[in-house]
Amino acid sequence: MAKLLLVRHGETGWEAENRVQGWLDMPLSKKGLDQAREMAGQLKDKDIGVVYTSPLLRAHDTARIIADLLGVKLIKDKNLRELDQGKWDGLTVEEIKTKFGRFYEKWYNDPFSICPPGGETIGEAKSRAASALKKIFKAHRGDNICLVTHQIMSALISYHLTPKDFSNILDSLSPIATWDEIGVPSKVAR
Repeated sequence: MAKLLLVRHGETGWEAENRVQGWLDMPLSKKGLDQAREMAGQLKDKDIGVVYTSPLLRAHDTARIIADLLGVKLIKDKNLRELDQGKWDGLTVEEIKTKFGRFYEKWYNDPFSICPPGGETIGEAKSRAASALKKIFKAHRGDNICLVTHQIMSALISYHLTPKDFSNILDSLSPIATWDEIGVPSKVAR
């Protein structure tokens, strides 16, 4: 069975501030670069054939470090970008709660049908993720694939490939600079 090595990018510095990055193009911090190198070392024996990444700098730089160490091709896919959080990008979660109050609460409780102002719903991001996975698996049948992306996008991909209840997705997000190995069901890999 082919495997997907699902990687969340290294630290940018905004994580400590609990600041929403969304589609903003934030670079990795020094710590983030070190984390990317550490993850690359952890992945070196996973027989990865290709690395796919979000084009956003924090994911792309993490992926570049991994692909360079593994000596494999790096491919960008815009459908792997993080959830577009529109006017919330750049704000801390506390600032969002203060400025958007009840609307933030409604979004948090129903992110599949409500989107941040000027952003997209979780359902729209999930469709992007499914489209990217279909294309990737078709192009690399049977290969182990490393996919470097973001917090919410990683959760959407994981939930898409494993039998999980999507309703609590915002309560089960992965920490930065982590990776997970997911077996790709043969019906999905076709």
